[in-house]
Amino acid sequence: NPDVALANVERLLDENVDLVMMFQSYSQIAAVISTRTSSRKMPLIAIEMPHPNAIYFGVDNCHAGLTAGRYLAHWAQKHWKGEVDEILLIGAPRAGSLPEARLTGSLLGINEVLPNSAQAKISTVNGDWQFDESREKVRRHLAKSKAKRILVSAIFDPSALGALEAFRDADRLQDCAIVGQNGSIEARLQMRKSNSRLIGSVAYFPERYGEQLIALALDLLTQRVPVPNAVFIKHQLITPDNLKQHYGREIQTAKTA
Repeated sequence: NPDVALANVERLLDENVDLVMMFQSYSQIAAVISTRTSSRKMPLIAIEMPHPNAIYFGVDNCHAGLTAGRYLAHWAQKHWKGEVDEILLIGAPRAGSLPEARLTGSLLGINEVLPNSAQAKISTVNGDWQFDESREKVRRHLAKSKAKRILVSAIFDPSALGALEAFRDADRLQDCAIVGQNGSIEARLQMRKSNSRLIGSVAYFPERYGEQLIALALDLLTQRVPVPNAVFIKHQLITPDNLKQHYGREIQTAKTA
């Protein structure tokens, strides 16, 4: 909610904090937030959503998209002999152009591995980062699309899961392969299911953000080392095949429960 985000900034300004970390997804208020903090000479770390004149902390969006697109294409090579009828991109325009670069990267990655995919139809829907909205938009799209081999790249895992549900509702799971972004626990649970059509998610490991952000904040406040304008986190493609490698303890705990 952009109003809540702005209210949070005002609260931080009232507290006269030494540094602000902001994690909000509305690009239209990013400049307002940056202006308010810079006017008070408060350093600003913008998490995952770039803000003007702030230190960006998050994923390299285009590269993360390339990772997703290449994997989708390799999956299509293995399972569909490289034939693709449609590429469906599920975005969230309110996030602005940089997060949407995940989808641009996905398309580039697919075309890089499968040059013939340039002939496939490209469709986009606005899932607004949300499961329900993505499910409904993909459901409407499938009512019109007769494609049989659809590669789906989603800007965020809830959208990927919403798309998966829409294909299930339409009894067309066999027509899709889906990759999400963020490696959320919901996506990991889905990938643990046999033959899931959510074939992967590009993980950012947000459970590790805290330690990295505190270190970055201390560097900014003490000026002990130069701080770059952008700090890119390491991302990793998570698939059913490597879930155990990255989240083995989680899987074991689920089995015990």
